[in-house]
Amino acid sequence: MNRKLSFTVFFAALLCFAFLQGCTKPTAPNSAPTPMPTSTPASMPSSMPAIAPTPSAAPSQSYTLSDCDKIQGQDWKDACYENVAAAEQDLSICDKLQAQYSIDFCYRSVAAAEQDLSICDKIQDQGRKDSCYGYVAEAEQDLSICDKIQGQSYKDTCYRDVAAAEQDSSICDKIQDQMHKDTCYRYVAISKKDSSACDKIQDQTIKDNCYSDVPANK
Repeated sequence: MNRKLSFTVFFAALLCFAFLQGCTKPTAPNSAPTPMPTSTPASMPSSMPAIAPTPSAAPSQSYTLSDCDKIQGQDWKDACYENVAAAEQDLSICDKLQAQYSIDFCYRSVAAAEQDLSICDKIQDQGRKDSCYGYVAEAEQDLSICDKIQGQSYKDTCYRDVAAAEQDSSICDKIQDQMHKDTCYRYVAISKKDSSACDKIQDQTIKDNCYSDVPANK
């Protein structure tokens, strides 16, 4: 009898414990889960050349050096100097910039403005030098300059930009990477306002975008 009573008490206690556990709110973990990003940053294919790390809203109107000197944020100040250097085609202004990559991109802007390839040779970093060659090639619409570029991604980008500037889709055929080639056809189609270049695109998404960007020929 005592054994039966003891078992009954034990069983009742077990049920009560289980009930209390089910009603108790679980304790939050020590560290909160990593929140999802609120927005997805725009991204280019991994094979695309790196973009200059300067503010995306660089000054577009005419500024003077005195205007730039009043700016406190270094990135904005450098962007202002680069704008003035290109507008005045004055390479010496680039020496006011602090970071080497900013100086190199300033050289690139002046080189494109002056259409002077020799300025690009002042750049030590090969990737930024290749980018500079591409800018000058587009400004001059000179395809031969693209052939001087060492990095294949930069070279493909150069072919694309010259093709768009000359509205010549045959230049796109020189591009090795298929995505870059498809993008080149799209750029030419937009530049010419002629959807026939869209027909050459292999990637369906890029082709759809091309047709969307350019009304069909009539």
